[in-house]
Parts: sequence; structure tokens; C-alpha cells
Amino acid sequence: MRSLLFTLAALSSFSALADEGHDKFNVLEIKIGDAIEGRKDFTCDKDDPKEVKERRCVKFLDPRCEGKPGKLGVLRYGDAAPRGCFLDTSSAATYLDGKLQQTPNTGDATDKRPILKPLVHLQLIGTQSRPSKVFRMWYVVAPDSLSDDSKLYGALFAKYGEPSEKRGADDVRWKNGDTSLKATCNKDRNCDLVVEDLRFAELERKWQEEADAKEKNKKAPAPPKL
Repeated sequence: MRSLLFTLAALSSFSALADEGHDKFNVLEIKIGDAIEGRKDFTCDKDDPKEVKERRCVKFLDPRCEGKPGKLGVLRYGDAAPRGCFLDTSSAATYLDGKLQQTPNTGDATDKRPILKPLVHLQLIGTQSRPSKVFRMWYVVAPDSLSDDSKLYGALFAKYGEPSEKRGADDVRWKNGDTSLKATCNKDRNCDLVVEDLRFAELERKWQEEADAKEKNKKAPAPPKL
């Protein structure tokens, strides 16, 4: 009981400190700590009432996906991707009508295959708790650079302010408390914007574990006469 109360107190205290970072690094008006489900135009994996796990949802914003169904799942060896726009959550690969939309970045200058660009999409990853809450947002956008004069950097600077760290024209980072935003670009392919709060995810997981243990104890058989 003490452990559960301690975790609840820690979560409450942490929440007050984290709100600023969660609010600051919102993406399309979604922020860390929001419920992962119930969002328009997002497709989510199935909730298993018997298992508490990370949840995933995706919204495709690519013009190539207009009028097509959006889906997500795990492709195992030999599986074919379904029609429409599909995200393989095990590899982060996107497919359009069954065709892979990524060209492997081999670093081989003699590789003359056409460069395929991933489908623009926003993936939400939820905590191992009930209800599952967003702890990571992964936004895959069109290719650009992160140089000071690029359109993408200009948009990021306008919304999130001065970055905490620059690692050249392809890696820029922001941080507020335990919440971080990492922007990276792969030349001619895509850029990734990842917002996450791993401490929030861990606290939610611990809270759920302790809540489950408490519920299990309540359902235990009556103790023997002592």
C-alpha cells in the first residue's frame, strides 16, 4: 500500500513539473499524457483487455494516401502488406498498396535505385497502462534540411523556440525537463520529429503494475484461521 501511495504521489508531483514540457512540445495539438485512443483519422492497434502493453496509433497525412484506408500492424517474414497506406510498427516501414516506400540507405554511391520516400504520417506510442497515454510521438515528414535557413527549421523555431542543441544541418534537439524533441533528416528521403518523455512512460508502467498487484491481492482467497 505504501508503495502504491508513493508512486501516486511521485506521479502527481512529476505531472505538475512535466506539464510545461508536455504542453510546449505538442504536435498537431496532441501532447504527451493525452489518451491515445479516440482521435479522428487515427487507426490504432487492438486493445487486449488481458494484457497491458504499449499501444500504437497512426494517422497518414501523405497526399498519396488520400481516399485510401490507413492501417498498421506487424509484418512477419513472407507477409504481404494490405492495400491502402500501411505502417509496419516492427520496422517503422511504410507501404502504399502493398509496395514498400523506403529505399534502404546503404551508403553505396553506385546504388542507382530510385529513392522512395516514406509516407508522411504521425505515429503515437502509448504507455503500458490503462488507459494508455501518449509518451512518444513520431512524425515522419517530407525531406528537408535543418540548416538555419531551411523551411523546416523555420517552422520548428517558430513553434518551439531556440533549440537546446544543434548537431549540424541534420540533427537539432529541444529539451524541457524530461520531455525532448529530436529532429533529424535523411538526405532526399525524409525527416523525423520525435517527441518523448520516457520518465512519464516508466511512472505510468509502475503505477499500473502496483494497481494490478493491489487488485490481485483483493481477489485472493480468504486467509486461514490463525
